[in-house]
Amino acid sequence: MEINVLIIEDDSLHRKNLKQQVTNHFKCELFEAETGEKGLSIINENVIHIALVDINLPGMSGFEVVKKIKKISPLIQVLFITGMVTTDYIIQAIRVGALDFVPKPFDFKQLLFSLDRAKHHVLKNFQIPSTTILIAEDDELARVNLAEVIRDEGYEVFEAENGLQAIEIFSDNRIDIALLDVKMPKMTGPEALEKMKSFYNDFEAIILTGFSDTESAIQALRAGAFYYLKKPIDLDSLFLLIEKAEEKLQLKRALLYRNREIELMSKVINKITGGDQAIIKLNDSDTQRFQRYLNMIPISMLFIDSNYRIQYSNKLYQTLFSNSSNKIDDDFISNLKRYKIKITIENIKENINKTLSFDPGKTFVDHKCPDLVLSHIKLEKNHEVLDWVIMLIHARIDQIEE
Repeated sequence: MEINVLIIEDDSLHRKNLKQQVTNHFKCELFEAETGEKGLSIINENVIHIALVDINLPGMSGFEVVKKIKKISPLIQVLFITGMVTTDYIIQAIRVGALDFVPKPFDFKQLLFSLDRAKHHVLKNFQIPSTTILIAEDDELARVNLAEVIRDEGYEVFEAENGLQAIEIFSDNRIDIALLDVKMPKMTGPEALEKMKSFYNDFEAIILTGFSDTESAIQALRAGAFYYLKKPIDLDSLFLLIEKAEEKLQLKRALLYRNREIELMSKVINKITGGDQAIIKLNDSDTQRFQRYLNMIPISMLFIDSNYRIQYSNKLYQTLFSNSSNKIDDDFISNLKRYKIKITIENIKENINKTLSFDPGKTFVDHKCPDLVLSHIKLEKNHEVLDWVIMLIHARIDQIEE
């Protein structure tokens, strides 16, 4: 699936620079507009998946533009472009439905990460597999046949006949899994792997080796390859390794994206706590304001005490889990399972206790259940200091299992 990206930026130099960076490193069809009005016209006439929107636009502000974008298509993932990321901007951006920020001057790594995160949400919403595979093999017949078999399984496949060409393809495309022959002209598989890792680490490599090249394959494993497979290639073994590599990538990316969401959510919590993310000072008169901030957060959010009781929750949690109990019990676990979140009551309580053992402000993610993100906070209320856990639950209506 090709991703359609729209840039709405009034500064022609910034727009040109952003366009060049996006098209050089992110496979997409790109549209551009210098005003919000023109951007909205493009959205009405084309299918847009990701929109990069400058906050300070002439006429209609970026915030107003995004409100209108979300009315046209709530599934469009919005990244704000801004030279000044303040807590108030972040809160307002979350409220109108933005996913993330791209700061000026443009940081390539942050831009690519934000685009990948947006693409992750797009493909998830459309339930489309997105794995790209690079096959680097100098034996043309073996490479072509292998590529054809892998394409038949629904993967997007790139082919390289030597290590140098593999590097060129890797630098121009986002590759998820690289199948690298140990011995190739111009550059070996392990040498290509080392060079690839200098571009980015967000991929997995499987080394293809002959029986006499085992030592080279082992060296490649030490350099970061996921696994090695001996020739002649057993297709069942290969697809099993590809599935395992996909699972590892998905988990790694899920944790990275969760960390970014936590970073943005912490800005909101920072506003709630008055600057101290580890301690929330809450008087009876602050309860309504506190709840109002919680309801801005576009992720189900709970505040759980040390006895596993749910003391506060935001509007999204209340909507998705309307029939859930007010404590961590079997009913709560059953509701999680409806959203394909698998965890036992023993494990979730163990994770809460582990989080409470950390310093306030520290975050915990169980790699077996990355859809739950926990953070230890202290709550000061009516001169009493309590240890609580903030829990973020990544659940959406389209995940539900009836």
